[in-house]
Amino acid sequence: MPRTQKTRDDHEGRIVRLETGLQQVSDTVEKLAGVVHEQSNDIREQSAIVERELKALAVAITQAAAPRKTDWHLVVNVIGVALAIGALVFIPLNMQLRHESERCLERHNHVSDGLVNVRGILQRESELINADIKAQVAAIKSATDREVQNLGDRLVGRMNDFEKARDARDEKDVEELRQWRMSGMGLKKQQ
Repeated sequence: MPRTQKTRDDHEGRIVRLETGLQQVSDTVEKLAGVVHEQSNDIREQSAIVERELKALAVAITQAAAPRKTDWHLVVNVIGVALAIGALVFIPLNMQLRHESERCLERHNHVSDGLVNVRGILQRESELINADIKAQVAAIKSATDREVQNLGDRLVGRMNDFEKARDARDEKDVEELRQWRMSGMGLKKQQ
């Protein structure tokens, strides 16, 4: 098997493995995005519930305090209880959201590192392929240059042979023309 084909097969195998790894990372990030979306929906629902409860509490306080003296201790205690309940609802969600955010950031960093590694590998593979192509082009150019030189040398040799044959014919023709002219003038050839 030629070196180029073997190198090309090695490159294709490496690229397939890299693409598979990138697909797995992409799937993991997509799942993480789904979890974060679900958590944000849960937080929205909990905040809507707390908001409804606070509005109901505000209406109850307004109705209870309308004609008589406001019992501020009760109001403060009710607000404190509402805040405590809200904190109990939001603290675990906030902790879970922070934990998921850290995991997402860690995965993002891992994916970024993987992409940097993939770029480096692809750069090295590209350099190897380019070097191989340059070597092949240089070999082809060298062989072509030699062949052109050989053809040029043969052409020059043929042209020289042709010129010699032409010069010999021209000399023969000139000699025949002299003899014809001399015979036309009645002279004989001198030796």
